[in-house]
Amino acid sequence: MRFDTDTWEEILLTITRNKTRSLLTAFGVFWGIFMLVALIGGAQGLQGLMSANFEGFATNSCFMWAQQTDKVYKGFQKGRSWNMEYADVERLRLGVPEIDVITPTINEWGVTAVYEENSSSCIVKGLFPDYDKIEAQE
Repeated sequence: MRFDTDTWEEILLTITRNKTRSLLTAFGVFWGIFMLVALIGGAQGLQGLMSANFEGFATNSCFMWAQQTDKVYKGFQKGRSWNMEYADVERLRLGVPEIDVITPTINEWGVTAVYEENSSSCIVKGLFPDYDKIEAQE
C-alpha cells in the first residue's frame, strides 16, 4: 500500500481538526506502550529475584509446616496449635514411594545466641544430614 500526498493531507487535516481526540489517542498509545514495558520489566525482575532466592534448592521441593488450626474439628477448638513429629516424617517416607528425599528441619526465630561475652539475636536452624540433597549448603 502506497501513501500518496492526498493520504498525508487527509491525516494531517484530521489531526489538526480534532486536537483533543488526537492528543488523547496519542496519550493512550503512549500509556499502553509504557505499561507494557513496565510490566515486562517488572516480571523479569521478579523472575530474577525468585530465581536468586531459590538457587541451590532442588526444583521439585515441597515444604510443609504446622500452623494454628482455623476450623473446629471433632471437638477440637479453632486456633489450636499442633506440631509435626518425626513419626510423621517416617509415615510419609513409607507411605509415599515417589518421595526420593524427605528430611525434617527445626527453625526458631528470635533466639538469642550467646558465646562467651558475645550475644546475637538470630535464627537457629536444625538440619538432618539428608538436607544437603535438597539445598546446597555453604
